[in-house]
Amino acid sequence: MNNDTRTIYDLFVPAFRREIPFNRFDSAVRAWQNNRTIARIQSRVIDTKGRGGHISTFLFFYGEKEYRYLYQNWLFSDSGWQLVWISNILNQSFQFGTQDTPAMEKAALAALNYVFTNEGLKKVHLHQIPLPDTIFVFQPFFPAESTGFLKQQPVVWLAPEQDRKLRLPRSIPYYCQVEQIRIFGPIALVTIDFYPVAQPGKRALGRSRSLEIYLKADNAGWVFDSFGKLW
Repeated sequence: MNNDTRTIYDLFVPAFRREIPFNRFDSAVRAWQNNRTIARIQSRVIDTKGRGGHISTFLFFYGEKEYRYLYQNWLFSDSGWQLVWISNILNQSFQFGTQDTPAMEKAALAALNYVFTNEGLKKVHLHQIPLPDTIFVFQPFFPAESTGFLKQQPVVWLAPEQDRKLRLPRSIPYYCQVEQIRIFGPIALVTIDFYPVAQPGKRALGRSRSLEIYLKADNAGWVFDSFGKLW
């Protein structure tokens, strides 16, 4: 309401402020506002899941009948709630928390290992479907077609751009993709997608599902902290 972009900027997680200069953020806000004056703001909390918070904000400018919509993502850090993202003001060029590749790789592995526990599979409603003999995961880190293990379960790593229809056996009920990894300092967020594979006559995943997993750093690496959104 007071056009105080510095205060908004200071609400962001430290990782954002380290990688995105204030002047760049300020310019994005000014370009979005386009010399308009805010008359009224309405916000409501959509949900809080684990360490994540999600807020819808409706802004009304003087002289305009239609509202402008902003969607905010927040993180509950050890210092309290901190801002992660504001849609429609920030675009994909403002991505942050993706520069530490070794930390991202370890976070992805920790998230995958946890999601294939009984608790993790229950969260995505997969605990009643037999675990595939081999888990196929599209991810950006390991060489395509290489193999490894998740919780003693064989895994085949695939590149995100590979043709899924040609590469995947029809005998598996689903496959995974590491969709998003973001490092917020001592907290990381990993989003894992699950996609069904047609299996005539067998119980299978009915639709694709996505799950956010929050991790926290400790001396041993990344450990499970909480589940975020499931959709």
